[in-house]
Amino acid sequence: MYHAVMSRTAPSLLLLCLLCLPCLAACAGEDGAAPSSPQDGDRPDPSAASIPRPAAFAFACGELALVAMPEDDVVQIRMPDRALTLPQVPAASGAKYERDEASFWNKGDEATLVLDGREYACRLVPDPFTEARGRGIVFRALGQEPGWVLDLEPATGLHLVYDYGEQEATVPFTVPVVGPGRTRIESGNGRDEIAVVIEPRFCADAMSGAPFPTTVTVTVNGRTLQGCGARLVPGAPPGL
Repeated sequence: MYHAVMSRTAPSLLLLCLLCLPCLAACAGEDGAAPSSPQDGDRPDPSAASIPRPAAFAFACGELALVAMPEDDVVQIRMPDRALTLPQVPAASGAKYERDEASFWNKGDEATLVLDGREYACRLVPDPFTEARGRGIVFRALGQEPGWVLDLEPATGLHLVYDYGEQEATVPFTVPVVGPGRTRIESGNGRDEIAVVIEPRFCADAMSGAPFPTTVTVTVNGRTLQGCGARLVPGAPPGL
């Protein structure tokens, strides 16, 4: 798989595997495979005890896609046309969030969304980034045409593989600058200069349609790459 420093022996194949992960996860959800649950305590897997819990969960709700990000006693819901912040309310089971006429009730791998007077049955999309979270990666972004993947790992830096694996760059991690409606990270190593802009807007992967909570623009040595991203673990640096 993709390591902190990409192997130069077969970067194209490695990048292809990474770019296909969201599509494979979406397909697994469609054929009924049981993804891991966002609820603590549901079917614990001792082998995964050291892997941090995800920070964002993608759900397929029929023709509607959304990303849910629980934080303390609220959940942020991001969809293609809107974003909601719903406070948690008492529930007999699972985790229920509600405000006015909108609600999101999560029970394990399933959830019910009520929005604009309509009820949606939702199913959790399997997490394609378990391995990345286990390696300490706090944020991952990816895009298509040309295929690229960016990993943010505070301990080792920003790792960008682009042009379908033909190019790669590793620069030091710098503290994100959080501004109104966006977060910016800039870094360089004397040869490569990378700037990352993260916006808290729903994004759908151009190849698979997989939902992500943020829209990401990467500029590397003057070239601009567009794609989607997600914070992989709670407690990541602010703005991610």
